[in-house]
Amino acid sequence: MTNLVFTPVRHNRDLHQNALLTGAFALPDGMRALRLRIQATDTKGRTLAGLWMAIAIDGVTVFAGQGNTLHRRLITLDVEPGAHRIEVFVSANFPEDAFEILHEPDGGRPGPFPIAWCDPAQAPALVDFLKDRAVIARDDKGFTATMARPERLRSMRWEFLDYTGRELSVQKIYVQDGAGQLILPVQSDYSDALQNETLEVAPGDRISVSYLDESTSSGEKRVHHRTMGSSFNDARANFFFEELRETRYGNEMNLHDAYRFLPGDNLIVSVLDPDADLTAEADRVKVRIETRSGRKVVLDLVEQTRRFSNFHVAGRAGGDDEGVHGGHFLGLLRTVPADTPEPPANAIPIVQGDVITMAYFDRENTRPGVPVERLARVQAAQPSEPQLTLFHATVEREEDTSQDAKLRLAQIRRRPGNEHVVRLYREQKIAVPMNPQELAAAGTNPIPVNVTVPVPVQVTDASRARHSASKLMIEVVAASELESAAAAGRDAEAVTIPLTLAAGFPEFRATMPGGRQDPGTAGNFIGLIHLRLGPPDPSAEVDENAPPELSVNGDDTVRLRVLGEKGEPKIERWLKMVSSARLALMDSTYSAERLAAHVGERFFVMVSDPDRDTGSDLDAVDIEVTALTQGHTRRLRLRETLPHSGIFSGTLRPVIFGVSEAVPAVATGGVAQAGEELDDRLAVKFGDQVRFRYADEVTLPGGKAGPIEVVGQVYKGSDGRVRLFSKRFRDSDMAVLVQFRLAECLFETAKEHRKLKQPERSAQAIEEGKFILEEALRNYPDTSHVVEGEYLLANLYQELAMEQKEAKNMDAAAPLFTEALARFSSILSTWPDSKFGARAQYHKALCLEMLGDYNRASEEYVKMTYLFPESPLVGDASIRLATYYYTQEKRYDIAGRIYSSFQRRFPTHEKADRALFMSAQCHMKGAERLMDEYRKAGSKGVNPAALVKEEYLAAVEALNTLTEKYRETASAGLRAQALYWAGDASLRAQVYDQAYLYLKRTVFEYPETEWARRARGLLLQEAKTFEGLE
Repeated sequence: MTNLVFTPVRHNRDLHQNALLTGAFALPDGMRALRLRIQATDTKGRTLAGLWMAIAIDGVTVFAGQGNTLHRRLITLDVEPGAHRIEVFVSANFPEDAFEILHEPDGGRPGPFPIAWCDPAQAPALVDFLKDRAVIARDDKGFTATMARPERLRSMRWEFLDYTGRELSVQKIYVQDGAGQLILPVQSDYSDALQNETLEVAPGDRISVSYLDESTSSGEKRVHHRTMGSSFNDARANFFFEELRETRYGNEMNLHDAYRFLPGDNLIVSVLDPDADLTAEADRVKVRIETRSGRKVVLDLVEQTRRFSNFHVAGRAGGDDEGVHGGHFLGLLRTVPADTPEPPANAIPIVQGDVITMAYFDRENTRPGVPVERLARVQAAQPSEPQLTLFHATVEREEDTSQDAKLRLAQIRRRPGNEHVVRLYREQKIAVPMNPQELAAAGTNPIPVNVTVPVPVQVTDASRARHSASKLMIEVVAASELESAAAAGRDAEAVTIPLTLAAGFPEFRATMPGGRQDPGTAGNFIGLIHLRLGPPDPSAEVDENAPPELSVNGDDTVRLRVLGEKGEPKIERWLKMVSSARLALMDSTYSAERLAAHVGERFFVMVSDPDRDTGSDLDAVDIEVTALTQGHTRRLRLRETLPHSGIFSGTLRPVIFGVSEAVPAVATGGVAQAGEELDDRLAVKFGDQVRFRYADEVTLPGGKAGPIEVVGQVYKGSDGRVRLFSKRFRDSDMAVLVQFRLAECLFETAKEHRKLKQPERSAQAIEEGKFILEEALRNYPDTSHVVEGEYLLANLYQELAMEQKEAKNMDAAAPLFTEALARFSSILSTWPDSKFGARAQYHKALCLEMLGDYNRASEEYVKMTYLFPESPLVGDASIRLATYYYTQEKRYDIAGRIYSSFQRRFPTHEKADRALFMSAQCHMKGAERLMDEYRKAGSKGVNPAALVKEEYLAAVEALNTLTEKYRETASAGLRAQALYWAGDASLRAQVYDQAYLYLKRTVFEYPETEWARRARGLLLQEAKTFEGLE
């Protein structure tokens, strides 16, 4: 037998055709795995659609499957060298179910079984394997079958193939053992049980016990009846590895099925046989251990009471208070390499390619008769090199028809503009293995992988798959992390990911190389590299059970290493993070797709393209938008939703401009003028189609770089609706507070309009807020919140004044500031202890400052510091007071002390670093004033050189504190300026080495700034002074 081929007949398509293909082969020495490939003969029709198949080796089923998934299925089996019998059981329905089973060498092409495996002349092991187990001789008394060697038999059948006549009869059958003792016929059979007082039962019998209670409380006889079953148990023999695992609840002991072992491993020998639990003490059973190399040992296994976390004995739900019961027998088998000098006496030597066989005689079982020999085998792992398989991972969108989706869709439709949303989608991850040719063609170049999903990885290494919980480690590190570590002179922070034995990826619809094989047999370790765009969030809650994440950029490169037993790298490949962009029009919640909008409503545009996430801030992408009927084309900028999300969103509002309405240039495709950058309008016509186009520059393999587009529809019109409603509050306080909050919202809106250079909108928002406040105070004069209303009105007048001041109209601003000042003063005199007192005091001083009354403003700022010392506004008041002395009074000594005191009192304030800088500037200004006054006096009097140097050194100390203490929070421009002025002040103080150091730091740390240019000029100018300091 070299070919395993099955071809169903074609004349009857509805006929079930069953077949058994069988044959023998001898696996050569050195081979430990048999690789079989199932291949359909007909691939045009319903390929293997009606086929069911099972494969057995030496009577043990090793594979079963059905349907067209069998085509090109790879089956990897652990098979010992030597002779074996293969049996293929087949049931087929259609002619297209024809197939053949081929042998596929590792790294070779599939083909028939080699002739040398199936020819007894070339494989001597087949001679003994195929010869008859018994010799049949005929004499005058009948036929005698003599076994070639002693065997344990459960049943025996005689078959007469060639005889004359219609039938034959057998008078007697005798069976003798090797010693000549008679076995059949038996001396005593089941009929003897009728003659003794013993209840003899057989497995499966039901035992019934009845008792007649003749005297009862009711006076009637009563029969009590109970039944019980009788059965033996089939013993199970196995090899395990024992694992001690630490958990938050303590240590757990686990038993894992042994697939293979390395010489030197300790194996747990296990027999589960409740029938051998004979006493209340810990019973013992014996097992025979043999190796293929000829070593033999008999082991005593002891009944255990230990409970393993992942191993449960059937029928033993709870603990047993009396005795040791359970029938689980364990023993320890130690192995050592055969070449170990002076091995331990209780260890069994193992040679390369060895196999350990355990035999246990199960004397009582579910099929009455002679004991059954329960066998378990485990082989020594052969050295092998790991093979890395990477996958093409993609995401497909499919309609979500689940009940949760229907409920969510109903909620989305309730939002205005979402009434026509019809479906929700969910994402399905797909993984297809890269073929070896792709990996070979890539060479040492990075292999593109999808950054939007976890990266599937499979490593095949049978020598590492020793038990069901075996793990293989891979190490991944981003190129950006390697560069950062090299620049900082530290070790890169790599992420180690454990791969486990599994048949597939649970998160993916995956096609596995070779089909879904038994992972322990094939040695397939799989896992996912979970990616995170951007650095990890240190404030995020740590989940101990969450898989490790690798931080990458959208266009990063990742180094992947497969680690060996001792942590050494075995395979190294580089992965390039890429993604295919997706452009979609969404509803207002960005949950469902919405392709149409009314005029004046918005299209919500979303682009998902993680490889455009290149910076630590929010990135942006541009798309082209065209009104296909109107003909206008404009650029629309989308902003990243969150840092490192790779998802960009924005809105577009299709509008029809009136005849007399000013049309901004950006709405018709022109260049955005000042104030139009955030205008999201596009001029369209009713019923227009709007095309959105995005240029995807980098795509996944198989994709095509270039523009992707989606078209939205503008409705021709909609039915108008009018609704009347009113708002009633449960009490006056609630009504006042709601209107106050509304007014505050309008004030904040006005501030934003002012930042966007939109004074008309800002004034409109303030006017609306003023009307709401005055209306609330007029309607509810006795409210307890009147102080808040007065404060908001005062703040309103201040905002109106600021509007006029920024418009350079101080004539209109002055009366508004005066009105605000009067209201803030009224709050301080009427409600001095309210929570608005501190704010009123601060704004009173600010109004005086805006009116140019700096003396009174400074007095009010000083009052602020001692009347309300705990207010957070004290810091702002101190800054303004110091600024007054610096700019108006030119009292640099006082201003410097205030700035320095502010920094010491509020070290974490957002203006603390700038206050420290201004403190240094005050010291330098003070030094310059001392020298100016000395020169104006004609250099008469005491030379202030010592005081001047002291001022400059105080400035250097303040600037040094700024650059070191606020290294992470101060802006780059401020630190560059501080370093330059520290160098300048040190030079003026004649501390030349310190001056040289600060100036050089300015050049090296901030080479692109104006201050670096100044530092280079000063270094060149004072070259002779710094000569020799290099």
